[in-house]
Amino acid sequence: MSILKVVWTAASVISILIALLTTYNVMTGGWELPFGRLGPFSGDDDPIIVSGGSLTIQSRFGLKEHGGNAYWADHAHTKRKLREVDISYGTTSQMTDSQTVSSGPYTVALTYCPDSTCASSETVTFAVDNHRQNLNVQNAGGSSGVGAEANSNGKYINHVPTTWHVYKIRAGAKTYPCDSSSAYQCQAILYYHCGTTGDCQ
Repeated sequence: MSILKVVWTAASVISILIALLTTYNVMTGGWELPFGRLGPFSGDDDPIIVSGGSLTIQSRFGLKEHGGNAYWADHAHTKRKLREVDISYGTTSQMTDSQTVSSGPYTVALTYCPDSTCASSETVTFAVDNHRQNLNVQNAGGSSGVGAEANSNGKYINHVPTTWHVYKIRAGAKTYPCDSSSAYQCQAILYYHCGTTGDCQ
C-alpha cells in the first residue's frame, strides 16, 4: 500500500510519517484537494510527514521555531491530541506495530546516522505533554536545527545533512531497528487528532 493510500484512506486521518524510503515526495504547498485545502474542522488530523534518506518533515498546518531556539519547532496547533502511532520497520523483513497513546508525556525519537555503523549520530525527537498536546520536534547532536529550518518553510522542512539515514525509531518504550540500505520501509505515523473545533488550533 502506498503512503498516499495510507494517508487518504480515511477522511479523518492525520499522520506524522517518518520514513526511510525516498519514493514519496509531497510538494511544499501542503495537502490540497482540487477544491482547496481541508480543515481545520472537528475530527480532522494534520498529516505531518517525516521521510528520509534525506529527513524531511511535512505538515499541512506547519511547524514554527520555538522562542528563538534553532533546535526546537512546535506544531501550529497546540490543543490537538496524539492518539496513535503506527510503525513500519525491519532489517531482514518488513514488520509493523501499532501503539495507542492513552496518556502522556510520549515521545518518538529517531536516531539519524551517516552510515550503518552509526559511530556518530543525532537524535530527532517528536514529543507531546502530559495531556498528549503541544506536539513539538527537537534535534540534538546535529549541525542544523529543526527550529531554524522551520523558519524557512514550516510546512516542508528539509533537514540536513541530507545523506544520512534513520538507524532506529524509539516510540514510547519500544525500539524498532531500521535497515540502512532502505530495503525495508522504516516509518512512524503519529495521529495528532482534533476532536472538536476548539481543539483545531
